[in-house]
Amino acid sequence: MPAPQRVSIERIREALKASDGNITAAAKVLDMARNNLYERIERAAIDLEVFRPQPGSHVSLRVKAESSEKLRQASFDLAFLRRHEVTPAQVLEEFLEDAFDPWLASKKAKP
Repeated sequence: MPAPQRVSIERIREALKASDGNITAAAKVLDMARNNLYERIERAAIDLEVFRPQPGSHVSLRVKAESSEKLRQASFDLAFLRRHEVTPAQVLEEFLEDAFDPWLASKKAKP
């Protein structure tokens, strides 16, 4: 049986970000034991609070059924491409980070 691949600190940080600092979810994404992930986090002095949502940072939205289905499908497609779980909320957050400012600028430019 081949030895397990060593997971880079950068991949650990990415998994923690994607999972909002949830160790169990990050360990699944990284395909490693949760206890091993805890040990790596401690050795690397990674502050988990950096990855956890701050109180009041989540916004609850109601979306049309059609939009909800689009988000669900996008999360499924991205999870397949990235080979780790992607939630509809993560899809929406990523979309807002990439597209919100140009969208808002175009709305402000219209008379």
